[in-house]
Amino acid sequence: MSTPEPGSPEQPPAPAVPPPPPGTADDGPAAPPPFGTPGLYSMPSPYGPPAAAPAPPPEPVAAPSGPVPPSGSEQPTPPSPPGGFLPPAVAGVPPVPAPYGTPAAGAPAGPYAAPPAGPYGAPPAGPYGAPPPGYAGAPAPRSGPRAGLAITALVLAVLGLLPAWIPFLQYVGALLALVALGLGIPALVGAVRGTRGGKGVAIAALAVSLVALLVVGVTHVAYAGIRQDFVDGFTEGWTGAGSDVDPYDYPGLTDPTPDGPPADPVEVVEVAFGQEVYDETSWWYAVVVDNPNPEHSFPYGTFEIQALAADGTVLATDDAYSTVLPGRSALTGVLYEIGDTPVDRLEVVTPDPVEAEHATDLPTVEVSDVTAVSDEIFTTVTGTVTVTGADDPSVLYLRVVVLARAPDGTVVGMATGYVDSLPADGTGEFEATFYDVMAEGTTYESFGSP
Repeated sequence: MSTPEPGSPEQPPAPAVPPPPPGTADDGPAAPPPFGTPGLYSMPSPYGPPAAAPAPPPEPVAAPSGPVPPSGSEQPTPPSPPGGFLPPAVAGVPPVPAPYGTPAAGAPAGPYAAPPAGPYGAPPAGPYGAPPPGYAGAPAPRSGPRAGLAITALVLAVLGLLPAWIPFLQYVGALLALVALGLGIPALVGAVRGTRGGKGVAIAALAVSLVALLVVGVTHVAYAGIRQDFVDGFTEGWTGAGSDVDPYDYPGLTDPTPDGPPADPVEVVEVAFGQEVYDETSWWYAVVVDNPNPEHSFPYGTFEIQALAADGTVLATDDAYSTVLPGRSALTGVLYEIGDTPVDRLEVVTPDPVEAEHATDLPTVEVSDVTAVSDEIFTTVTGTVTVTGADDPSVLYLRVVVLARAPDGTVVGMATGYVDSLPADGTGEFEATFYDVMAEGTTYESFGSP
């Protein structure tokens, strides 16, 4: 049996129904879209939309069994979506909305697609908003180099300048100025190199310290001249320099005569010593001397006292000064800081005989009416001193040495009294104090000298 040809009257024409779109209810479950096809909730590709898939070959269509409508009455075929991503609308099925960002139909895609948003979106803004310009991330201000050394130098320089004008304190000012100068130099060097601050302060410190040193030098020279003038004036008044008065001439004594026999040396008659009551390291001494020259005196004679240990070691030395008139006199003193070694003996060096002055009518000094009174702490000796043969007793300065002797005659203590001036008749009172209570039976011997 032969197959009727299409269009023949034996074969009725098939209805012209387009094939159903894929995924319709008539076709069963829709097949999954091809790999890479963006779905409704998928993210667009960062590289733009994929290329259009090739259209599948048309399925063979059976020849219509019925009459073919004229070409003018054909139904238009709906246009395919761009790229072939979405199925065409089917009657009774709402169209699927295009994903966000999909270009409109017919719009050409740019050569460079816009970069997609990140998977997590843009970071949120801070709670306080963006920082203002000029403050975000600005580093903390740095402090400049310190100027402590320069400030210290300036303070010391000012302190050194203040006493630079004052006598004796000017040396303290010179010391402070030198220290300021020593600090100001490294401060200035550091400021020039940039490692320290205070360049102007360092320069000021150097200037003030130099001015202080200059003032100290000027005042030192000026005050030295003033001091020298004062000493020269005092010496001239004391010695009679520039006049015919002999420097060794003691005021109030008879003028010495240049002629006469040579003098004999002063003789040491007695020496006594002992520990002080108030200080065990100090020792007192008393020396009784005799001037055998009836017409010679030793004005302001110098005696050297040496304290010796038992092995001959010199423990201490003292110089005593006394005007020695003819006859006996005494001189006393204290040897300090001898230590624990006891004094064994004293050696006395007397004045050189060439220092003696010759005079035919030398004055004499006598002590009388000696009385001792003791209390619970001290023993006080008083008496009368009389000077005869002096031209003007009122200008004399007398010293009275009192020796305390035990009943056996040993010297056990000494004391000294002074008379500043005598009346015209040459008689005055003196007082000497022993810083201990003398034992009962103690006797007192007194010697006076100008």
